[in-house]
Amino acid sequence: MQSAAQAYFGAQSYLNQSTNGCTQLDNVWSVVGSSDGAFGSIPTAKALQALDNRILNVFAGAPYLDTNIQLRFVFGKKKNRLGAR
Repeated sequence: MQSAAQAYFGAQSYLNQSTNGCTQLDNVWSVVGSSDGAFGSIPTAKALQALDNRILNVFAGAPYLDTNIQLRFVFGKKKNRLGAR
């Protein structure tokens, strides 16, 4: 949440200074969190919403617990019934 707030206010400040106030951030956000950041994605979205922003979507993801399953999914390989490839 803290990094999202820093990015939000930092980007606002940068645009304001760089364009002499002529460019404003749109108040529409998509919030994405992965692994440990997934736990903070919903509170971050709520915090941004409290600052009068519109939230399009919130995504919270996590890696697979078993890397072998992930790699089989990525590369499309299946085990036969004996476990060999």
